[in-house]
Amino acid sequence: MLCCLNAVSYGQQTSDVPIDVPIILDAGDQAADSLNGSDLRAKVNHHPIAIASITSLARQHLQYVLINDENRRTLWPDGTQQQIDVASQFLNQVVAAGVDVGSLVNFSDEYYLDARDEKDPRKIAAKLTRGGMVSAMYDAVVATAHYLARQPAIPDYRKVVFLFCDGEDNASQTSFNQASEVLQRTAIPIFIIAPSSVKSESQGKSLNRLARQSGGRVYFLPKDTRQVNFDFLKHDLAQSFLLKISISSSQGMRPLDITDAAKPRVSIIAPSQIAVPQFHTDNQSSNVAQSSNATSNKKAPYTQEQLADLRAKCAPYSNSKVEDLESRRAPLPPHECAGVLAWMRDPRVERLYISDKPPR
Repeated sequence: MLCCLNAVSYGQQTSDVPIDVPIILDAGDQAADSLNGSDLRAKVNHHPIAIASITSLARQHLQYVLINDENRRTLWPDGTQQQIDVASQFLNQVVAAGVDVGSLVNFSDEYYLDARDEKDPRKIAAKLTRGGMVSAMYDAVVATAHYLARQPAIPDYRKVVFLFCDGEDNASQTSFNQASEVLQRTAIPIFIIAPSSVKSESQGKSLNRLARQSGGRVYFLPKDTRQVNFDFLKHDLAQSFLLKISISSSQGMRPLDITDAAKPRVSIIAPSQIAVPQFHTDNQSSNVAQSSNATSNKKAPYTQEQLADLRAKCAPYSNSKVEDLESRRAPLPPHECAGVLAWMRDPRVERLYISDKPPR
C-alpha cells in the first residue's frame, strides 16, 4: 500500500533530504491495510512535516541480521543454551527458507560475522555459539547497523535486526546513546528477545528503550519458556510501515513524533529521533567508515584480502572439534583462526593455548 499525503512542509526545500522512518501500528488485531495516510500526523522538532508516502511492509521479505550474545554468564534462567534454542525456533518460524536473506553476528567481548547472505536458516542456527565471559552488546549493535546499512538494498525486502540477549553490557566502547543513534540514522529497527527476569531491571529497561527508539520492540519471555510461538513477532512485522519524509540536511538529531490523528488511542511505535543518514553521500560514507574503524580498533581489523587469506589458511581446521584438540588427536590451529572459526572461541580452546603454546 502506497499512500501520498499533503501536509505542511518543514525545512528548506532546496536542501531537504528524503529519509525513511520505520514504524509499527500498535493496534491489537487491526489489519495493517486499514492504516490510511490521512490518519497520521508527523512532527519534527515540534513542527508539522509532510509525509510523502507510506508503504506497508507486511508482504516484504527480510534482509536481516541476527545478533547472538554468546556470553556464558547469562541471565537466561537455563543458561546460554536456552537462548540458542529460542533463537533456533525463531529462525524456524519467522524466517522464510530460500527467500529471506540473513547474516549472523555472534558476540561476547568482540563481535564476529559468522554467516553472511544466507538463505538457509538452518545453517545460521548451526553457527549460534556460546563462549566468553563478558558482553559488548552496544559495540555489536553499532557494528551490525553499519554493516546492514551498507548492504545493497534488495527490491521488496526490508532491513531489520533481531537481537537475542539478556541486556547485560560490561565491555562496550560505545554507549547506549550511540547505539540508539546509529539505529535511528540508518532507519533500521531492532527487535529484541530477552528473559523476563530482566524486564524490571536496568538491563530490561535499556533494551525496551533501545528497541522502541529505533521503531522496534522488545519481547520478554517467561523464565520457564521452552517452546515459543513467535506469532507476536510476526504480527508486529505485519503491522510495520515505512514512512518517507524530507528533512533539512543539517547533521544534528531531531525529535520525531508520529501519531494517529483519526484514532488517538492507537499507539504508533516510531523512532524518537531522526537525522540525515550517515550514508547519504559518498563522502559521508567514507567518514562513517573511518569513524567505525576508530570505534572498533580493538577488533583485529582485516582487509578483504587479508580476511580471504586467513580463511584459506584456517580452512583445514574448519571441521575440527575442541575434543580433538584436548585429546591431541588434532594439532592446535594458528591462534588467529579464532577470527574466522566460530568453534575456536570456546574458552576451552583458549586454555589450550595458555597451557601449551604452539611452536614458533
